[in-house]
Amino acid sequence: MNIAVNTRALSKKDIPKTFIEEIFIDLSKEKTNDNFIFFSDLKTISNPIAVKLWQNLQLPALLKKGKADILVNARVAGEIKTGIPQIQFIDGLSALIKLNKTIADTFQKAQRIIATTELAKKNLIERYKIDELKIDVIHLAAKKYFIPIDWNEKQKILETRFNEKEYFLFVAETYHEEELVNVLKAFSLFKKWQKSNMQLVIACKAESLPESFTKSLRLYKYKDEVILQDFRDEELSKTYAAAYCFIHPAVKINYTDILQAMQSNVPVITTSNEITEEICNDSVLSVSINDPVQLSKNMILIYKDEELRNELVSKGAAQASQYKYPETLEKLSLSIEKALQG
Repeated sequence: MNIAVNTRALSKKDIPKTFIEEIFIDLSKEKTNDNFIFFSDLKTISNPIAVKLWQNLQLPALLKKGKADILVNARVAGEIKTGIPQIQFIDGLSALIKLNKTIADTFQKAQRIIATTELAKKNLIERYKIDELKIDVIHLAAKKYFIPIDWNEKQKILETRFNEKEYFLFVAETYHEEELVNVLKAFSLFKKWQKSNMQLVIACKAESLPESFTKSLRLYKYKDEVILQDFRDEELSKTYAAAYCFIHPAVKINYTDILQAMQSNVPVITTSNEITEEICNDSVLSVSINDPVQLSKNMILIYKDEELRNELVSKGAAQASQYKYPETLEKLSLSIEKALQG
């Protein structure tokens, strides 16, 4: 079977791109009898004419040439002119914000729809009148190498990478500049009120940060206690595990990041919304979006209250254990089979 995966319409900052590419690469390693064809590009297709050319001519021709049996689309970008079954991937609420005929037609014509939250499935049914039997909810999950570490290993990581000091961890791959600035404001308030040697580690690719943000960081009062680190996944897992707390104050929630922290026995402060309520239950501290004061107060709370921190670690580990990566792969494989069966 030839399985085509289309992520070309997504930018490098789109959350589904990394997830879909990685999960299908992992699936291809298990389904060795099948052939996976990836259509990916580092650039975003933003020109409407280029988008239509890709969807109506280029992609269908490539699918025919590759003898694809099924197509998985990573983003709702309009109808793809092909006769083979299609699966439409929906991440959280990203494609459900604005109701329009093009999106509705795309959902209706898809053989199956994969939603990464029950909330997304609910919205598909209520807003787009999609038959719930054609929707598969496949939750994201942390990979197996995100694991807790013991005290000795943590101390070694702090000594060799982080100036022998504890730190809040903030992963900044998919954030807007306003969110980045709010994290710095919250950290400033934390330092002002708490007078500790706690640091802020921003895990990112330096080139992904807005230039205006990096300039303002040079003038930041606590710049010597802010560390920018560029990590590969395996290194990042150690950085997660050694963190005092993981902060995730985003408008667009990538809950994989949260699960990675909880699976590493690290407490989490994140945005309060319907997705985090579904995925996290009461295992995290929640804050309102764009509220650095509230974020800072929660950072102080988790720093001062060891009993609360331990409780969140315990609840988080139990919650993360409900989402297993092998099960995600298994459900994805089953969804492909159902799409082919019609």
